Amino acid sequence: TFCKEFRYLGSIINSEASDSSDVASRCSAARKAFGALSKKIFRNRSVKLKAKRGAYEALVLSLMLYGCECWVPLERRVNLSRTAHRDCVRAITGVSLWQQRKYRISTKKLLQRCGLRSFRDYLDFRQLSWLGHVARMDRSRLPRKMLTAYVCNPRPQGGVFKNYGHRLVGRCGIVKARLGRRWSDWLALAQDRAQWRSLIRKACHMPPPR
Repeated sequence: TFCKEFRYLGSIINSEASDSSDVASRCSAARKAFGALSKKIFRNRSVKLKAKRGAYEALVLSLMLYGCECWVPLERRVNLSRTAHRDCVRAITGVSLWQQRKYRISTKKLLQRCGLRSFRDYLDFRQLSWLGHVARMDRSRLPRKMLTAYVCNPRPQGGVFKNYGHRLVGRCGIVKARLGRRWSDWLALAQDRAQWRSLIRKACHMPPPR
């Protein structure tokens, strides 16, 4: 009649209502997929970097970021996925951790070499894309109601974890800093799907759609 966690629609929900189990599960699934394809694709020197990048984004990164649009993880949980992403990038480029430290090769250079972005950019792009999608929904839709819902009760005493709204405000603040635009009326900007996608692509350093 009761369990600490269970899987629902591909995501793990636990009794603490946190994202820790889901983030760890996504990271583990991505590492397993990368390991299964490592010998044939990612560590194979006869395969071009462009092909490795496409396979990684389609088969591994999609597993790692599944359901991330609704994540509100702690920073140490994000570090799990960020570390896995960096390990995969080193394997794709053929650079070991020892070589990276000895020759002082930054992760940014490795990402540029294989044409990938940082894990934070991928995460921000997906979450901001979902934010714009919900903002364009009809006001009668439940996700749209929850986006602007407000609880009148006071906050409990003590430390309070950041909620979904706090995270989105922080992400929009980063986009504002990168683009130098006013984001006070982001809800109006999100109504134009093409404009919104263009803005967040530029802010998250994502390539134009193919």
